[in-house]
Amino acid sequence: MAGWSQEKTVQEVKAANRRGDRFEFKLHQTQLSKIENGDERVKIDYRTAAKIFEVLEREIAHRKKRDKRLASKVMIPFSDLLKATYSERVCEIIPKMKKKDISQVPVMSGERIMGILTERSLLGTSKTLVRECMEDPPPIMSASTPISGLWDLLRKYPMVLLGKEGELVGFVTAQDALPSP
Repeated sequence: MAGWSQEKTVQEVKAANRRGDRFEFKLHQTQLSKIENGDERVKIDYRTAAKIFEVLEREIAHRKKRDKRLASKVMIPFSDLLKATYSERVCEIIPKMKKKDISQVPVMSGERIMGILTERSLLGTSKTLVRECMEDPPPIMSASTPISGLWDLLRKYPMVLLGKEGELVGFVTAQDALPSP
């Protein structure tokens, strides 16, 4: 959460008690772990949940202001990216993805991006062609975009493609865009 450990997040929420709040925020690391894992049985009151979001949003906003890196400085060149072709067979691309330890691959038709193939889209599929399994293409942003400007997109997409003067020049994944501590 916001690049913090569970312990640090709990400490920050509890520190809110010392900032003059009239309500005492009670949060334990086990509760936070259950929240992160999507356990719907976790018991937490509304005010504490709201305080968790407030503390995290404040930290993210603070990091965005500090992070002045441009996407072009952390991107991986598009030429280094494994790509699948629109007509390629699934049985041909899976071994390539495994060999390079890659979880997502853009699907191309010539120079045009048609979609993206992810590990999730391949799980349990009986389809034979890449084009039958692909998801919508990831967004394309300017390579001169500040990395913090890509964070919201990277929460929704496995990668963001980067362009310069109408040409794809690179891509960024969430791991590449993690804020510097």
